[in-house]
Formats: sequence, structure tokens, C-alpha cells
Amino acid sequence: MRLCPGLNGLTPVGSCLKMTNELKALQLCNFAVSREDLALVSTVDHPRVSVIVPAFNAADTLREAVSSILTQTCRELECLIIDDGSSDQTKQIATQLADDDCRVRLLTHPENANLGTAASRNLGLRNARGEFIAFLDADD
Repeated sequence: MRLCPGLNGLTPVGSCLKMTNELKALQLCNFAVSREDLALVSTVDHPRVSVIVPAFNAADTLREAVSSILTQTCRELECLIIDDGSSDQTKQIATQLADDDCRVRLLTHPENANLGTAASRNLGLRNARGEFIAFLDADD
């Protein structure tokens, strides 16, 4: 079940777009929708911070690293995990994390190549939507 920031914390929805449209519809119908709810949902399209996480064979540490990002007090963020051609379960774990929280996205190099940390960070930068950028290694 995918969770998105929204009404009363994390809410299960089919997609973040669905939640955004539902909140906009509620607002148009004069239902009370808090600024916090709208701000959290707008995070999906316009995050304040993009956290770029290059990951190579990081199956043992990736969940904890991503958890440390998602539990920050600033919830207006996205987490970009870049799998750098891992041969362990990193990609599967990253896929699960992305399925569980709409603020997480998985990126890979063409043909799942191992191009190194710099190339992974650059791929993250090209795909980041945040106003600010932060880097976190998958083993931090």
C-alpha cells in the first residue's frame, strides 16, 4: 500500500495525484482543508528539498538511510535513490521504498550500468525537483 503525506499524517491512496486532486476538489467545494494538508500534498510535485542517495550494493543500509530522510521534521522533500548497477537486493529494496512512500523515487543508469558515485549524483541532480539539494550516501 502506497502512503502519501496528507490528511492526518500518511494516508494510503492509489496515487499521490489522486490525493492532490481530491484535496483540490474539497477546497473548491468549500470544505475545510488545512494549509498543512495542501502543503504536504504539493510536496509531491514541488518538494522544497531533494535528497539524492547514490546506492551501490547498499541492501544492508538503504532502508535505514531512507528512513532517516523521511522522518525529518521538514516533510516537503523528495528522496531520489540512484541504483548504480547493484548486484545485491538494493534495487528491489529501493523499489519497495518507492512503492511505500510517494516521496521516494528510484532512478537507474541506462542498462543498469555501474557508472560510479559522481555519475549517480549527476543523474539525481538532473531529475531533482527541489528548491534545495542535499546528498546522503546510502551507508550514512
